[in-house]
Amino acid sequence: MKMLNLKATDIFCQLLDSMAGKETITFTTAEFMPLVLECFGVNINAPAGDARLYSLAHYYEEKGRKLFDPCMHFIVVDLRHILNRPQMVAIFPYQIRQDNTGFYQESITIKSGRLAAIDKVMQRDHTLFAAQWLVNIQRQGFLE
Repeated sequence: MKMLNLKATDIFCQLLDSMAGKETITFTTAEFMPLVLECFGVNINAPAGDARLYSLAHYYEEKGRKLFDPCMHFIVVDLRHILNRPQMVAIFPYQIRQDNTGFYQESITIKSGRLAAIDKVMQRDHTLFAAQWLVNIQRQGFLE
């Protein structure tokens, strides 16, 4: 499995740290759609250790429904409590959804808290997209 590079990992960790123990947090700026980070799964058995599942999404509302533009899911193994370094975090993007186009891909299948199947090529593409998106999120001011 391919994990985020250090720059993208650092940005994701800043978002994680903003949660301060909450399950969900919303980030806003004046110019862009809201950004939501949510923990939706715990105790996932991943090769790098026990993991949590997170979704990160921009969204807008249309006819009373939230539509994601995009939404990505991540497997996160966070061992920073051992040593406070970004290198102690492994983040694996594995799902992307774009509601306005109907686009959906899942590169890692999780069943009963375990990784059941991996499409390595697709997962690499998800990782490349997520790394660029996280840089854009930082540039757009969501971490200020």
